[in-house]
Amino acid sequence: MTTEDLLIQRLLRRLPAPRPYVVAGIGDDAALVRWEGGLVAATTDSLVEGVHFDLAYFEAGEIGHKALAASLSDLASMGAEPRFALVTVGVPDTVGADFLERIYEGIGALARRAPIDVIGGNLTRSPGPLFLDLAAIGSTPKLLLRKGARPGDTLAVTGDLGASAAGLQALKRWGREALGRYPAVVLRHLRPEARLEAARMLAESGRVTALMDVSDGLSTDAARLARSSGVGLVIRASDFPIAEATAAVARELGLDPLELALHGGEDYALLAAVDGMPTEAPSDLHAIGEVIDEPGVWLESIDGHRSPLAPRGWDHTRANYTAFR
Repeated sequence: MTTEDLLIQRLLRRLPAPRPYVVAGIGDDAALVRWEGGLVAATTDSLVEGVHFDLAYFEAGEIGHKALAASLSDLASMGAEPRFALVTVGVPDTVGADFLERIYEGIGALARRAPIDVIGGNLTRSPGPLFLDLAAIGSTPKLLLRKGARPGDTLAVTGDLGASAAGLQALKRWGREALGRYPAVVLRHLRPEARLEAARMLAESGRVTALMDVSDGLSTDAARLARSSGVGLVIRASDFPIAEATAAVARELGLDPLELALHGGEDYALLAAVDGMPTEAPSDLHAIGEVIDEPGVWLESIDGHRSPLAPRGWDHTRANYTAFR
């Protein structure tokens, strides 16, 4: 369990117990509430300058796009259709109206494609960094949570992993010039896409037993799925989807592509436990392992050796929270 998870548990004890219409509260990618005979999904996600983006290589529109994409991915992970969004922006004195307008252009362009209606929010002055908070609300007829995976299920992921982490490393090395060198992986970091259509297909298949998105790194998020479902997971290195562009960045920078894929964050892929691979599955759905009885997450090497996979993805807490239990 990461320090962030421990901190959330500690904070949760200070809150009142949810009322009966709350189906899923704190601890999943989004909250689910029964309302007017259906299920409403609600989530919020923040982007903070210096933590989630760097103005040295992020343009304003990309900041807005990424902020909304992160919240849309949370809705996708619940199988929810996007409906409404609210945008809060903390604006320091260094950010002018033109830059702020371009942030909203990025939000607006993605909102039109999703589609999702931006219905409100807040503008506030920030004495420190620029930050955005995107709250998103969706609706879903199905109950898809992190819990529900069963021994014997297949563990699957949409798309390839590690591209965003590779893009970040390329940006740190070459700045915006990295777009000319490795556009595919750099854009996966600057302008990620929520897997909304893949989520719809998985939800409609009726074979998904557990679902979440991979935003903090597979090793960390897989541990959360396993813990929520009370099961173990085996991830096979031989079946791991790593794009050639990710491997190329890793080779040039002396990095291990498997490490990027296992622990790099912000892929916004969907991680699913499925009762047999659906016949009408997303074209980029890859089986990467299986659900087992034994607790924990295990990495199976190409020669079949299994070793514990520690959660080494993104942890939002600071070092001085490590004693929280």
